[in-house]
This record gives sequence, structure tokens and C-alpha cells, in this order.
Amino acid sequence: RKWFKEPSVDEERQAVPRWLQPVSGASMTQTVSLWGITLMTFLFGASVFMVASLLPVYMKSLGTSQTNIGTMEGLAISCSFWARGLSGVGSDVFQSRMAPIIIGA
Repeated sequence: RKWFKEPSVDEERQAVPRWLQPVSGASMTQTVSLWGITLMTFLFGASVFMVASLLPVYMKSLGTSQTNIGTMEGLAISCSFWARGLSGVGSDVFQSRMAPIIIGA
């Protein structure tokens, strides 16, 4: 015996704001998960940009030359570029997104 009534799909859609409502074919759980991942990605990117913008100033205060700072930033960006491509190929090969994430972590 259930103590609560399961909400219907229409009732569930009316209970949330329109911008948060799932698209047709997606459940509410999938929509909430997508918004959570989007928020996490935004916050992670913001924190990376905050640190990355201060890193050259910090390295300069340690006495690193402009050339070395530029070289290190260029290497970091190129490594990021190649890692994204290789992880995409890896997810296609393994036919799973989880394998490249576990290997990369």
C-alpha cells in the first residue's frame, strides 16, 4: 500500500518552471542531471579561468621569463587540445564515455 500518490507526467511538468521542463522523450531525472552537469561544468571552468589568469603573474614574481611563461601556457593549451581529441577517439573505440574518464582520472 502506497502512502503517497505517484505524480503523473503532466503533474510533474506543471510543478517545475518552464525552462526546467524536460524535452519530449526525456525524464525529469535526466533533465535535472543535465542541469547539474551544466552547473558543475560552468563552476569548474570559472575556477580554472580564475587560476589560469593569475598564474603568469605569480610565475613572473618568481622570476620566470616572459618566453618561458608563454611556452608553458602554449604547451598546456596544446596538451588540452590533443587530450580532448584523443579522449573522443577513445570513447568511440571503447563505445563508452566512462572508459576515457576513468583512464584520464
